[in-house]
Amino acid sequence: MLANVMYILPMLLGRTFDARHDRVGIDIFPQSELDRQRILEEPETVSRYETTDSAEEVRNLLEVSADLALKVKAGKLEFKGTGDYLRDTSYLGRVMEILTRIKFTTVSVALPPEVQPIAGWTLKNKRDLGTHFVRSVTYGGELLASIKFKANKESDFNSISAEIHNNFNGGDATNLVAEGKLEQVQNKLRDKANMEISYYATVPLKGVPNTIDGLRNLVRDFSQHVKEVNDGWGVPIRVELMELSSLGGVNSSEFRFIKDFLVKSCSIEKSPEHIDGLRNLVRDFSQHVKEVNDGWGVPIRVELMELSSLGGVNSSEFRFIKDFLVKSCSIEKSRTHDGLRNLVRDFSQHVKEVNDGWGVPLEWNSWSCHPWRVNSSEFRFIKMALESELADLEHEFDDLRKAHTMLQEWYRTLPTSIAPEQEEEINKLNQRIQKILRPYYDSIGNLDIEQPPEKQLSAAREAYKEGKLSALPGKFTKEVMRMQKRIVVKERKLYGTGTSTYTRWGTKECPKSPMISKLHTGIMSSTTNRGTGGASDYICLPENLGIVGKDVNDTGKTDNSVFISGVKYGLMDDHPFEEGNARYYFGKGVPCAVCHLTNRTLIHQFPARSTCPDDWLHEYSGYLMAGSNLPGKHACMDIKPEANEHGDTQEDQQAHTLSLVHVSDKDGGLPMPPYTKNSAVKCVVCSK
Repeated sequence: MLANVMYILPMLLGRTFDARHDRVGIDIFPQSELDRQRILEEPETVSRYETTDSAEEVRNLLEVSADLALKVKAGKLEFKGTGDYLRDTSYLGRVMEILTRIKFTTVSVALPPEVQPIAGWTLKNKRDLGTHFVRSVTYGGELLASIKFKANKESDFNSISAEIHNNFNGGDATNLVAEGKLEQVQNKLRDKANMEISYYATVPLKGVPNTIDGLRNLVRDFSQHVKEVNDGWGVPIRVELMELSSLGGVNSSEFRFIKDFLVKSCSIEKSPEHIDGLRNLVRDFSQHVKEVNDGWGVPIRVELMELSSLGGVNSSEFRFIKDFLVKSCSIEKSRTHDGLRNLVRDFSQHVKEVNDGWGVPLEWNSWSCHPWRVNSSEFRFIKMALESELADLEHEFDDLRKAHTMLQEWYRTLPTSIAPEQEEEINKLNQRIQKILRPYYDSIGNLDIEQPPEKQLSAAREAYKEGKLSALPGKFTKEVMRMQKRIVVKERKLYGTGTSTYTRWGTKECPKSPMISKLHTGIMSSTTNRGTGGASDYICLPENLGIVGKDVNDTGKTDNSVFISGVKYGLMDDHPFEEGNARYYFGKGVPCAVCHLTNRTLIHQFPARSTCPDDWLHEYSGYLMAGSNLPGKHACMDIKPEANEHGDTQEDQQAHTLSLVHVSDKDGGLPMPPYTKNSAVKCVVCSK
């Protein structure tokens, strides 16, 4: 059975594919067979547009299944064009969209009809083999052009939708971009909606503006953009899959089954030992049959009749049953109607007298030897049930993705004067959404289209309900919209404020916020006193990335080299931190986290205070620490510090050791008050 699906990296001609999990497998054909590939010239352009109101309409236009769309949206699969569009969340929600799809094919590269895999390929790991192999690859390019009409007011959405549907009913893309049609609608809706045009293509689009004229030219000349790639071939866009069970060969289970069956059934003495033999056998099979049983062959089918149709003692049906029972169960009974009546009543006792009470073989069940049962009624039933559940799951997943994006984009625009309780409310909703998204990513990542939906999707769907019996569609998007109306900060919003980064010392976590992301965790490090020179600042070396470069042992190291090592805690028997175990951190490494702020540009460390000034946002607070054996900068250590548990304490005696910074007990320096002798110095890191 052939299947035409979207190209997924790293598919190659002849490579296997697991259609149950959309997973690319291994190569099973020798290079000599791949060199026999056929190249078919197939230049063709297909274009269509639709006004899309649902995820189902989008999938139908894109020709992707629900499970594939979910895996792309979850980031489990990646491909250009269609994949970029599905991952985008801007088309979700109250947006009217006209989606155009253009596909231009150039050539198809196919395996020869009688291709042979490598010897022993069936012995490969079944998980690596999968269910299919790539029989052909089609090259060209695909383009998605999205025209979105975003309402300026929620109350105008229905009138915008009606105007779009009245003018655009779907069809060829050339009709969509006919002169003046889009311009007329845009002009009519100019006071109600903004029109945006976006492109998602598998090939580079050079110098194409996001305007109606740009779209019109792109629809007309898309084939030229494709021909500029890969010597005119374009890129792989579709593949044709064939089931692995279709592969022959004398070593395959299919060949052995056919050979053994024919030998046993038709007394074929000279069984074929290669593919040519099997081919001849298929062609001349009727002659082998005619050589058996005076040309009749062997019994291959039987016709059964219900017992209720049986006649009297002299009927052929009665004699047949009697003879069969006598032979099978050694029944010696009279040949009368009463005898038959008694026999029907006591038949179970006769059965129990045979084969230690087991009786004789009565019926048998067969199962497909291949796991991919696409033609079975069982598989079709499972597929129908799964597709129905996946459609609902996709609606919920899109709602969560859209709500998460809306929350982040909105939070970016809020001014720094937002009240702490308002920011906490936003953070709680963001954490709720992220928590519910986790089982969705797990379910989608482990999706198996041969398994029923109950066990696969129940965890995600129950998480969406949040302990209730049911959940309204789009509930999280609506909750974000309600929150946006309720939380209003009367201050000029900071659009396009930029971004910034800072290092949080003493912990591997960044503050919980929708607009703060962790770039990496690491180890607080600095140059040692070995060699000559060095730096006095601290850096957060990534925890899971080794030092890149040639080993100094290979170049003849000298004391002129500069070395870097992890910074360690010094003695902290008497400390002010909220973490009681800090007194046991002596000699252990200091963790750190690099945090990325997406809506603030200024970061400042305020010494000798624990709160931020007005109009500044709190990032974290703690106490100042500095090097006790080597000079270095002051670092604000988190109020609840952690230690790197790498086993033994650090052995590098020439590395930096951190100690708490205290106010000097000598007079004539800092004013006292407000400073107190020998007190630890607080610090706070703030952003704006």
